Amino acid sequence: MDDDVVEIGINPAGQHLFIDLKTGQAVESADIATVIGDRVYAKGVKYFKKAEAPNPLAASDGTDIGSTVRYRRTKGGKVLRALKGHG
Repeated sequence: MDDDVVEIGINPAGQHLFIDLKTGQAVESADIATVIGDRVYAKGVKYFKKAEAPNPLAASDGTDIGSTVRYRRTKGGKVLRALKGHG
């Protein structure tokens, strides 16, 4: 398998979006994907930012189900960007 192939999956009991199985990050789309069994192998994967991703839905009785999905982060984050400005 190529290094740029990403294995994607979902466990509806724990995630509300498809995720990169290596990193746990929420997958928004891919340029091309192949389904083999219960796995998806994709190239050209794009990841959701938290602000752009749909929120998990509650159960039919209103219970919050939660989700273990992780989101793409900007390299360094706010703290490191602020520190760079001071150094």
